[in-house]
Amino acid sequence: MPDGALPELYRPASQLSRGPALLTPPAEDAWPSLPDTPPGRFQLELAIGADGSVDRVVPICDEAMCPAAGVYAELVSQWRFQPGDLEGQASPSRLRLEFEVGPPAEAGAPDDQALRQ
Repeated sequence: MPDGALPELYRPASQLSRGPALLTPPAEDAWPSLPDTPPGRFQLELAIGADGSVDRVVPICDEAMCPAAGVYAELVSQWRFQPGDLEGQASPSRLRLEFEVGPPAEAGAPDDQALRQ
């Protein structure tokens, strides 16, 4: 098994009757503020146990984004899920999430015509 890979025990959602569902949505103010992080994206692959707990989080990131991925991994490791289901039985599963961090892209100023409509 390559370093960081999840064991086959954790099935992809495509192999389940029903995928895992988040039971503990994070509060809006729970997201970390990372002002020194460059804009970018990373992914976290979660190993979700048959009890709905997050057993392991594997960051998938380039070097510049890995510090942010580590902070987010700590946050999502506390989440709880309704476990995935395989033919009526709770099943360990994997879930990949993508995050985008950094300053938001600047939107162009709306034109006057759009405001009047």
